[in-house]
Amino acid sequence: MAITAYCKKCKADVAPGDSCPQCGGRLTKASRRVAWSMWHTPLRDWMSWNASMRIILPAYMVVVLVMLLAEYLAGGLPALDAMLQGPTMVILGALLAVVLLAAGVILYLQGHDLTDCVVDSKGVHITRYLPDPTPFRLMLRCCPASAMEEMYEMDGTPYAVISRKEVAWSELERVQLWPEKNLVLLYAPRWWMRGTIACTPYTYDDVLEYMRDKVGRKKNLLLPP
Repeated sequence: MAITAYCKKCKADVAPGDSCPQCGGRLTKASRRVAWSMWHTPLRDWMSWNASMRIILPAYMVVVLVMLLAEYLAGGLPALDAMLQGPTMVILGALLAVVLLAAGVILYLQGHDLTDCVVDSKGVHITRYLPDPTPFRLMLRCCPASAMEEMYEMDGTPYAVISRKEVAWSELERVQLWPEKNLVLLYAPRWWMRGTIACTPYTYDDVLEYMRDKVGRKKNLLLPP
């Protein structure tokens, strides 16, 4: 999908130009954007695993360090050495494996969702919709049951909005590219990943072209070569 222009009157993406080819309305440069939809499956998404690991691994390390520190304070180096050579570390490793397995099961039960992505003059807008939502499926997504109050119907299937994420160009401080997976990583501030643009093979180059024009000359923005 090439870069398009959004006509507010027609509420549709049309070929960019000075006027809408459907209604004749005026199109501005700010109306240009790249918009697409794609199915997203958390179990097969590296970024979903990454989000889980950013919680699980630090918590696991804190537990291990607290146990080691407590053992050292209670019995000194001999007690700490005995703990490291005993079954405790094996048990902790098995516990980590169980937690990772549980995370995989949760991601599997989450099923798939429909992701709408829009890259426009203001920034990046990502909305995710869950088809056939139930209270249990919403709980797995850490969404309240009240999300079912905002429902949309497409092709006879009900969809609930489970997340909305926006990153303005003015907030952006760092960009990384992962071309093998058609991903654009956005950081704001530069040490914290605010979001990812998951592109299709047909929209990846268009998104990069749009971003070059929009933020390519922005000062203090870390960009890839």
